[in-house]
This record gives sequence, structure tokens and C-alpha cells, in this order.
Amino acid sequence: MNWMLCGVLLWVSGSVFATELPVQTKTITEKSASVTIDVGYPQTQQPTIDAALAAWVKQQVDSFKDGSGDPDEARWSLDIEYNIARNDRQMFSVLFTVGEYTGGAHGNIGFKTFNFLLPNGQPLDIEQVIDGRKGLERLSALTVAELKQRLLADGGSDTKWIETGAGPEWSNFDAFILLSDTLLIQFAPYQVASYADGPQDVEIPLTALKGALRSNLGAWAQQLDVN
Repeated sequence: MNWMLCGVLLWVSGSVFATELPVQTKTITEKSASVTIDVGYPQTQQPTIDAALAAWVKQQVDSFKDGSGDPDEARWSLDIEYNIARNDRQMFSVLFTVGEYTGGAHGNIGFKTFNFLLPNGQPLDIEQVIDGRKGLERLSALTVAELKQRLLADGGSDTKWIETGAGPEWSNFDAFILLSDTLLIQFAPYQVASYADGPQDVEIPLTALKGALRSNLGAWAQQLDVN
């Protein structure tokens, strides 16, 4: 692990949160002639985290309802499930799986992730973990190599598809989870491979990202008063 990243996580671990956050599942359900909505999301009693998660869920539901289809056609559906990917003294991380059906042969799924530093609940995005363009190119190269090894043999993808979907663009790596020793990247169907191949994930050890992680993460966290 990058020593600066390790240092800040160890520093945060000395906070008042000595154990994992409590988690309760909140739900939103609705069924009408045109839509079916079934949503679950976590609440933790940490105000910053809870507000961010609730706001995102509300936006997803409102947006889906605003675009809902003709009741004379197939009923649209929105399903949101979550997994707690990390809940320790350093971070709280959530992976949402968003399933939508809006007509056609099949629905589709996407992913949304949240990574919060504790105790303050400050969110991390990928640009605050990976160090600039050179770091992004390193992350992309490792990811592309893993996906090519996995997907090219069975014909579910091709080189251009993978190099586009996992190329050095920040938006390609929005769905990530920062674990204690690994960076997990999640790809929705069609991003790097066919629908039949399903979603893909790549786990990159932080040791493999040496030099690509932000060397000033410790200073950044200090500015946010994480203590």
C-alpha cells in the first residue's frame, strides 16, 4: 500500500468510531399502472453519509418516474439493491446495483458506489485516490490487461471495446470501492463486454498501484479536518 495512503487510514482509525457503523435498510416501494419501484438503501446514523445516500436515492426515483412509459405498454421497473463493501474504522463504502426495465427484450443494470472517510463522512471520488493523468493511465493499463486476459478468449469482447470502456478517462472508473488493500472497479454490461458476458469487476492490489495513488492524500484529509 502507498505509505501516505496507509498513514492517513491508520490516522483515521484512531477516531471515535472504534467499530463499524450500524446499518438499517430503508425502502421505497411503489406500484402503478406504469411503474414498479423497489428500492433499498442503507442509513447509518452518521448524518453526512445518510444525507448523501438518501439524496441520491431520491434523485434516482424521481428521475425514473419522470421518464416512465405509457401505461398501455410494458410496465417499467426500477430495482435498487445495495451491498456494504466496507464498514470499518477507516471507511464506509456502498455498492448499489441499479436494475431498470424500460421496454425491449431485456432490462439493464448499472452501478453506483460511495466511499466515505470516517468519522466525518467525507466522500472520496476516484480523482482523490488516483494521482492525476499518469496515475489514471497506470490504473487503466492494469485494468485493460486484466480484462483482455479474461474476455478476449471467449469472444465476448474485443480489444477496442475494452480499451474504450476501461481507457484512461475518469468516468470509466466512477464505480470503485477502496478496500484496505485493494481497489475494486465495477463495470456495467456493455461498458467493456457484451450483455451476455454480464457485468465485470477488476480487483487491483494497492501494491500494484504504487506511484499511482495520490501522494498528498494525507494532506488532503487533514484539510477536511479528518482527525
